[in-house]
Amino acid sequence: MIKDNMRIKESITLQDRINAIETIVSFYFMDGDYTPYYKDEGEISAVIRNFIDGIEFEKGESVFSAYYNDEDLRKLVNMFILKPVDKEPESEEDERIQNSIRELYDMMETIRKYVADKVEFEKQKYLHANPDLDKIVMAADTIIDSFENFSRMNFEIFTPENLEKAQKIFNKISESGFELTTENIINVIKDASSFNMDEATKEIVDAKNSEIRELKEKIKKLENKKDNFKVIK
Repeated sequence: MIKDNMRIKESITLQDRINAIETIVSFYFMDGDYTPYYKDEGEISAVIRNFIDGIEFEKGESVFSAYYNDEDLRKLVNMFILKPVDKEPESEEDERIQNSIRELYDMMETIRKYVADKVEFEKQKYLHANPDLDKIVMAADTIIDSFENFSRMNFEIFTPENLEKAQKIFNKISESGFELTTENIINVIKDASSFNMDEATKEIVDAKNSEIRELKEKIKKLENKKDNFKVIK
C-alpha cells in the first residue's frame, strides 16, 4: 500500500456514493450465491475505494489486510462505518470534528438503506427466476439464429418433407433428459434434418460462383455491344 497524504475526499460526489452502493451489493452475491456475511468487507472496500484519496494498492494487495494492519486507514474508514460516540465537545474545534464524523456516518446510513433496497430487489429477481424458462428462451434464440436465412426464403420451403424434418427437431428437443444448450440444439438440428455443413457450404459457394460467372458473361456481352455502338450525331 502506498500512501500520499491519505485523507477523506473533500467532495464525495453522487457517483462516488452510487459506486459504493454497487460495491457493497456485489459482496452480498459472490460467485452466484447469496453471501450476506461479506457485508462488512463490502463496506470497508466501498469506503476505501470511493471515499478516500491519497492511497494506492499494489497489484494483488488485499484491501482488507490494509484496513486491519494500517491504523491510520482504519481510523478514516471507521468514521464512516462505526456509530460515533456522543460526548460533550471540549472545544469548538472538537465540536466541528464530531459534527463532521456524524455527517459521514449519516451518509453511510443512507447508503445502507439503498443497499438494503437493492439487495432485496436482487433477491426477488433470484427467487422468481425461472431456469427452465431461461433455457427455453436461449433455445429459441439459438434456433432463430440457426434459421435466420429462412426469413429471406419464400413459402415454398414448407413442403411436407421440410415439415417432417421440423417435427423431428422438436421431437428431439422434447425428449426427456435433453439439456438445452447451444451446442446440443445445433447438433439436434443437424441430426434431425440430415444437415451436412460441408455439403451445404459447398452448394452455397458453387451457387455464388455460378452467379458470378453469369454476371461476368453479361458484362462481357454489354461491353461488346458498347464497342459496336456508334453515337449518331
